[in-house]
Amino acid sequence: MHTWEDLHHIYCVARGFYTGCEIDVSVFGSFVTLPARDEGETSDAVFDWITITNMQTMLLRLGDLILLTVFNDSSGVLVKAMPTIERLSGSLSFLQWRELAAEFAFLNCHILERPRYHSAFVMKNEEYRIFAELPSAGIRLSEKDLSIRGSIMHFLLRATLPNLVVKDMSRSEFEQSVISGTYTFLFDEFGNFIAPSDDET
Repeated sequence: MHTWEDLHHIYCVARGFYTGCEIDVSVFGSFVTLPARDEGETSDAVFDWITITNMQTMLLRLGDLILLTVFNDSSGVLVKAMPTIERLSGSLSFLQWRELAAEFAFLNCHILERPRYHSAFVMKNEEYRIFAELPSAGIRLSEKDLSIRGSIMHFLLRATLPNLVVKDMSRSEFEQSVISGTYTFLFDEFGNFIAPSDDET
């Protein structure tokens, strides 16, 4: 069920600090740190961990910090997601950081031609190098299928959605909007970042 070559590549990069290999900058995936919003959790609850294995995406929330990464895109997802990230003008809520994780996975699965990763050895000199073979046209995306975004979001929020009430939408309409991939918790109808109200704790 797993592509072992991809997992082996991640393992090789992770142990690079031990093996002393040379890692080309083109090897590194997308990585961003963002602030997490305190929503009144206890100290034991300020943790979240998401792995979307087939799309090589991971999110880790520790306290007021979110770490979000894609392992196998040579930073392509970060470049494509930057217009969204630049509009995030405050800390993220649970719904928002999970949506962003879904967005990263969604973009990654739409990469048209994937980078290819290699390990090269020169035994005589005891040299070890990990490098990426990038598409000549750069990292491009195929035509986006928003239903994939919706499926990922619905999966990541499936335990929370039944407890949400959305103004001017029935429960079924809201859920279908999420599944369709068109709903966002990040921005309002004017494209502004949705921040907590002044009286929210």
